[in-house]
Amino acid sequence: MREQRYLLWIAAGYIVPAFPLAAQSLMGNAQLADWAVLAGGFYLAGAWAISRGMAVRYGGRAHPGLAAGMAAVTLALLYYYSQVSDQLWLRMLILNAGMFGLQVLPVRSILRVAAFSHRLECWLWGSYLLLIAYALIRTMVVAALLPAAHGDELTRSGWWVLMLAANMVISLGYLLILLACTVRETLQTLRNERDRDALTGLLNRRSFVEFAQQRLRGPKSPGWALLVCDVDHFKAVNDAWGHAAGDRVLQIVGQTLQQQVREDDLVAR
Repeated sequence: MREQRYLLWIAAGYIVPAFPLAAQSLMGNAQLADWAVLAGGFYLAGAWAISRGMAVRYGGRAHPGLAAGMAAVTLALLYYYSQVSDQLWLRMLILNAGMFGLQVLPVRSILRVAAFSHRLECWLWGSYLLLIAYALIRTMVVAALLPAAHGDELTRSGWWVLMLAANMVISLGYLLILLACTVRETLQTLRNERDRDALTGLLNRRSFVEFAQQRLRGPKSPGWALLVCDVDHFKAVNDAWGHAAGDRVLQIVGQTLQQQVREDDLVAR
């Protein structure tokens, strides 16, 4: 479904960092320095992919130019503190700060345009903000506690396991909510395709009959009315201007009717 292609970005945001994460879990501190820049590139790409996916979903912007600049600065610092001056805790601080910066890029633009009309959408947005907050908290923890705590082998330490566990829980929570939103959107799309006329967006004949029968079987109201209308000389429009113009006439008529009725009235083609 074209409207769900943002899922490809979010999938990349999970898949791309999985490779360096798996590799680093088998490395010692010296090897971490050798592969710091390459691994950092994967982590930053994954962080921005999720940001891009959220921006595409809600119609915001992930600012690729600014993201590229932030990533370049982050990778340059990673290179210096791995190849020139080996400082593991500084590399972790820089990388986490860079990932936080990339994840926060689309927030402002999304808040300008997004309408969180459903509870699941609110939960999804909240879980994304939690991802961002965790990236910030992780940066602060690295800055405050890690220099004296990581010992000889960071990937064998309790800190490493704790950060992985926290990241897994938060990421899985976000992913499950995203899955629920995707299922809801898919069902809504299928329902609209079943119930709506593809050209005008109005109820089709089958759905109108179903909804009308529900209304007539429901609690008695003071009364109801049925209005039937037609477009005069519609064949002449098609003959003179073509079927595309005729389709546009039907769309405008449908929109006009929909705008002139109450919210709970039924308009069908």
